[in-house]
Amino acid sequence: MSDSDRSVRQRWIAGLTKNFWTILSAEIGWLACIMGAAHGRPWLGLVVVPGLFVIHITAIERHKIYPILMVATASIIIGFF
Repeated sequence: MSDSDRSVRQRWIAGLTKNFWTILSAEIGWLACIMGAAHGRPWLGLVVVPGLFVIHITAIERHKIYPILMVATASIIIGFF
């Protein structure tokens, strides 16, 4: 196996891992919000989702942090209003 084949395979696996984590964290956050509200604990989503967001931000490349923070800020502002 050549070095370029290993590099392609490693990037492919890294991409799958990031996509899997993104989907899993979105489902965990959604579940925390829905189940917390259904059981009279609306604060559960407010604790779990920011925690997952911090984990997600630290797991991605540094050059993508600023755009993600801008989208998150816009989402928070729009959701507030």
